[in-house]
Amino acid sequence: MRREKKEILILGGAGVLGSLLAHRLSEFHKITVVDIVRPYEAWRLHENRKNSIINIHDNVYKITLTNGKKVDYIWSYAENVSINYDIIIDAAIGNADRPMGLYSSKEVAMANLSVPLSIYKKYKDPTKYNREKGGIIIYPSSFNSMYGHSEIKKDKLPDPSSLYGWTKAAAELLYRSLAREKNAKIVITRVGSAFGPRGRSDELPHRLIIDMLNNKDTIHIMSPYSKRLWTYAEDIAEFYEKLIDNLEVKEGEIKVYHVAGNKHPGAITNMELLYTIAEIVGWNGAIDERPYEPGEIVNNRPIDFEYETDITPKYTLMEGLEKTVEWFKQHKQYYAMG
Repeated sequence: MRREKKEILILGGAGVLGSLLAHRLSEFHKITVVDIVRPYEAWRLHENRKNSIINIHDNVYKITLTNGKKVDYIWSYAENVSINYDIIIDAAIGNADRPMGLYSSKEVAMANLSVPLSIYKKYKDPTKYNREKGGIIIYPSSFNSMYGHSEIKKDKLPDPSSLYGWTKAAAELLYRSLAREKNAKIVITRVGSAFGPRGRSDELPHRLIIDMLNNKDTIHIMSPYSKRLWTYAEDIAEFYEKLIDNLEVKEGEIKVYHVAGNKHPGAITNMELLYTIAEIVGWNGAIDERPYEPGEIVNNRPIDFEYETDITPKYTLMEGLEKTVEWFKQHKQYYAMG
């Protein structure tokens, strides 16, 4: 199959997944990214701006806005998104309190559903919104946060264990409705817990790396014995590159992929993750086990699960973490590390 150059819109282009995809996909495709970010995380956009192939539309988020205006700002951002592209990757706002700093239930729902609702409306009325292309929508949904049961399979309905998981499930179902109602071409990619270079400082592996490199005496660990299926970012990016190069979706078709896993050891507890990073960094401080976060306890037990996946990871967890630690050592300026 001959490789075809595509016009691709990446929503959430300053996020970990969005910025990595923008960087990798721009080597062949024409990329536009849109995002609203905290000022101290805008460096991901600035890095990609150096590549002239990438068109950047960014609004640097103002922390001083009140909570009510935050929601309005998110909705305005979503409403101004154009959908006239070959492919739209909706990687926007992976969680309402990260990176946006929103906390109420209403704000969580608005933050995670504004973009899907806006795209839904524009697909329903293509003439009004000047939609010439029947673009494919790729939605990087969530993985274990959408399920309250122990077995994660593509044919199982979501059973979320938290408000965040509910919003991701709701967005996924909204895109499914768009396929049935308007024959949209939908690809759902349920992405595992990602880590790697350029990672957000509030994601657990990156926070642990930063704290250990700063030689912090005591490290706090939430949900210590809940499990996560950590997936190295390069494995995820390689999957998306191959997917986009070979993507064929019929009108009204919905395709689902599970993009999660590592070569070894699979899902591990947060404590096991901490010990692995401590071994790499050489950290030997004290550990303070904290309470479980919302959705991390199901049926009175920490989250555990079995899963199926559509990727063949190249990297073990240890290999990915070693590369990530080395990257953080070389880029301390982005994270205010000494």
